Amino acid sequence: MGKTKEKNIQTDVMKTVQKNVEGKKDTVETTRKNAEEKTGTTETTRKNVEEKTDTEETIQESKDIVEKEFISFPDIAADVINVLLYQGNEITTAESLLDGPTETIYQGIGRLRN
Repeated sequence: MGKTKEKNIQTDVMKTVQKNVEGKKDTVETTRKNAEEKTGTTETTRKNVEEKTDTEETIQESKDIVEKEFISFPDIAADVINVLLYQGNEITTAESLLDGPTETIYQGIGRLRN
């Protein structure tokens, strides 16, 4: 009887050890999956930041284009010059202004911009 009891104890210990090893394998696998998910989340965050930057640049470009269109009217341009440079005194007139190149093309992030 003593040997049978000893054998049962050894069997129980072996089962416990086996369960612990399997649990550690599961923990390692879970940790690996979490690391992969975190990497995916980091990549998604990076892409979102890039898209947001592109959107902000596009909005800024739109504002610049609207401003250029607005200033392209000689009477408005003359008013802006008079207000900003001459404290509102009418020094520049619409008739005294000449058209000039106003567009610059430069390399932005991933594409040419103006």
